[in-house]
Amino acid sequence: HDLRSPLAGIQGLVELAYKGDFPAEQIKELLPEMHQSLSYTVSLLDNLLFWSKSQLYSYEPEIKELDIAEIVRKYFLPNLQIMAKDKQIKITLNFQIHHALGLIDYNILEIVTRNICSNAIKFSPISSEIKIILEDNETYLKIKFTDQGVGMNPHHIDKIYKGVLFTTKGTSNEKGVGIGLNLCQELLQKCNSILEIQSELGKGTTVIVKIPKAMSKQ
Repeated sequence: HDLRSPLAGIQGLVELAYKGDFPAEQIKELLPEMHQSLSYTVSLLDNLLFWSKSQLYSYEPEIKELDIAEIVRKYFLPNLQIMAKDKQIKITLNFQIHHALGLIDYNILEIVTRNICSNAIKFSPISSEIKIILEDNETYLKIKFTDQGVGMNPHHIDKIYKGVLFTTKGTSNEKGVGIGLNLCQELLQKCNSILEIQSELGKGTTVIVKIPKAMSKQ
């Protein structure tokens, strides 16, 4: 249902436009909503495909030594900023280190980063800010995703840790099936990494990803 409804709605509008039964001006007005709906659907589909692959084929991560700082800055940030554009949310980087070598699967890092930011965007008000902070300690590299959103109650956080799926609507009525953070936790565990959530209702959320450091010189 969550996949079919958005796609059916977009299909209906495209068919009306194709037949000339829908004025171009009205289509233009609906484009932001269509874009948001399509982005949600593609993200959900990606999650479901990766989750099903991991379940059916026992996906084994290809853990490599990666420069986390460079990858997030160069490859992930542009797409994250596009995701945040509809709600005019600013995504900024605050890296205490410019080169950070961690041991993780590239695809898993990408999915985790996209899902956490997508979740932060979903529950953040328009024109707010999401900060991505990178810190270094003795054992782990810590990526912190901090938003100014509605926050989470302890009951929901506990559900995520236990792998229980649930859904809540975002600040602009965005839908969701609750698979995002649960999938992140499951995938990170495959890479010996950790997901932590710090949140308070009305005061935003910080999601922390702890990635084992590589033994190479930092």
